[in-house]
Amino acid sequence: METQNELIAEFICMTKGKPNESRWKDNWFDNDGIINGQRNEHLYFDTSWNWLMPVVEKIENLGFEFFIVENRVKIAHNSDNSIKVIIDFTFNGSKIDAVYQGVTEFIKYYN
Repeated sequence: METQNELIAEFICMTKGKPNESRWKDNWFDNDGIINGQRNEHLYFDTSWNWLMPVVEKIENLGFEFFIVENRVKIAHNSDNSIKVIIDFTFNGSKIDAVYQGVTEFIKYYN
């Protein structure tokens, strides 16, 4: 079963393993420089703002608005002069937990 971190990694075009290098088969590689352009044994989207915020920026670059207020997340799409709210929830936890959950729910919707 795919974890939420793996779902996010695939969304930003990270790939698992590297061709012809079996010693790195369980490592995640960044193909487009979003996470330091390197291999990573672990994914830290759920604990690191440095990992999570580039994902928020990618969502915004796709034409969506991403709002973060305390532990509330709202993601909307502005199309045809109307705003369609896609994600809107308050998470009982920390701000990073709320953003992480918002990102994963958006990716499930977007896919």
